[in-house]
Amino acid sequence: MKIDSEKILNENDKILVVFYRGNWCPYCRKHLASLQKNLEKLKNKGIFVIVVTPEKVDKIEDTTAKFNATFSIIHDTDTKIMNNYKVAFEVNSENVPNYFEFTLRKVREYNETANNILPVPTTYLIDKSHKISYVHYHPDYSKRSNFMEIINNLK
Repeated sequence: MKIDSEKILNENDKILVVFYRGNWCPYCRKHLASLQKNLEKLKNKGIFVIVVTPEKVDKIEDTTAKFNATFSIIHDTDTKIMNNYKVAFEVNSENVPNYFEFTLRKVREYNETANNILPVPTTYLIDKSHKISYVHYHPDYSKRSNFMEIINNLK
């Protein structure tokens, strides 16, 4: 599926791009639940939501069902999107000193391609001029964007 940001921005005021690691991650599950809870408010503000993950398609289907997700979840097969947005990182013992074996096992179980790549959980808000008007990027996987904060600070 190709995403046409120009078409989306012709029909919406902004695009919210959310990167998540996988349904195996409790912080990701909590973040996606918050996204679904606030989705109507985001839509009412003219925001189109795209969620990006390296998860396999069947795992995305599980995630969609689990959250009754009505937002778009994009499968980043070859980490191209993560690399373009500069959020990809390699899961290794240096980058993931805590829970390395667990994380590596989950990455290999959930990701489509045989690599050890995950995104830093990141949120971008892109406006009609294709400029990023908000970013939340934090290497600590437990630190996530707050959707109510985004809604309340829209111009």
